[in-house]
Amino acid sequence: MTIKGERADNIRKMTPEESRLLRLRGGAVDESIPAEAAQILAGLELDVDALGAFFGPRLARYREGVEDASERLPVAKEIQLAEETCELINELRERVASVPDIVRVGADMALWQRQNQTWFHVEHRLAKELDEAWMALQIGIKEAERFKGRSGAKSQWARDGLAVDTMAEVERLLPRVHGAKTKAARIARDLLKACGIQVPEDLKDFRRLRKEGGKN
Repeated sequence: MTIKGERADNIRKMTPEESRLLRLRGGAVDESIPAEAAQILAGLELDVDALGAFFGPRLARYREGVEDASERLPVAKEIQLAEETCELINELRERVASVPDIVRVGADMALWQRQNQTWFHVEHRLAKELDEAWMALQIGIKEAERFKGRSGAKSQWARDGLAVDTMAEVERLLPRVHGAKTKAARIARDLLKACGIQVPEDLKDFRRLRKEGGKN
């Protein structure tokens, strides 16, 4: 959808090169899990198939992030693009709420015939989704700010993201009992170590990657 208007015209469009670098992926995807990590998976008392189905592709994303880090946009530039996306979300949010009545009537008719709903329902659903997207991006931008100008920042970001995601997935698959978070962190740490990824040895430091976004 193209947004037209004075303010929309002032929002910079992403260049083809920026788009290419943001979507950069390096060759074949390597989802292989090292034998030592596979042995850890096999010995877990949870849905091993589900965890394996998650961990292989997620590990591949980590590998891509590390391999492609030198070719990607600088962190500051990626943050700028995310901030511009937030501006677009704000613009779209206001446009959705300001559809002219003469257009809204026709939209109501079309929606009612197809889905038994009106533009009111679409507007409020979109508003909720856009608000959530804006909030999530703001949190992501705040976290990314810590990596600006730091050597090896993207490799560390890729590692921390893998650690956080793995902890969350293991915890999701574990029974909801006391100590589940600690157990999930231990399993995730051991899995990453078995894959040759350097992570904090101390479990408290490893869990802090999740609590503080990976300052270690």
